Amino acid sequence: MKDRHRSIGLAPGNAVEVGFLLVASLYAFVIVLKRAISLVDFVVLLAIFGTYVWRVRSMQKSDNPEEAEEPGPAAALDTLSPGLQWAAMAGLVATASGVILVSAEPFAEAMVNTGRAIGLNEFLLIQWLAPWPARPRR
Repeated sequence: MKDRHRSIGLAPGNAVEVGFLLVASLYAFVIVLKRAISLVDFVVLLAIFGTYVWRVRSMQKSDNPEEAEEPGPAAALDTLSPGLQWAAMAGLVATASGVILVSAEPFAEAMVNTGRAIGLNEFLLIQWLAPWPARPRR
């Protein structure tokens, strides 16, 4: 039987997530229309994210035991005290940032060299695919 409804039912907790995603997406259009991103935009997006984290953290966990249990690394973090949770998350962020900083430039350079080898425009490769523009080696 074909259903004519074109919607997906969401749990009440998902409404908060979708709402914050909508706010951030709408603000992204402001940035696109301005054709620039500034420190103010960073602060606004950070405030949206911070408010989201604060709101989700204060939400009640699900009554369903299967949904209430966190999977994977979140389960390990959930066993720690709040102070250790923040320390572990800060360590994870620092590690991820370090990996990105170390690998982004070599990735971009390799991508540009590959583009040259197969005859693709370097500008397009850097603008659309690279995490940030590679500095040419001297």
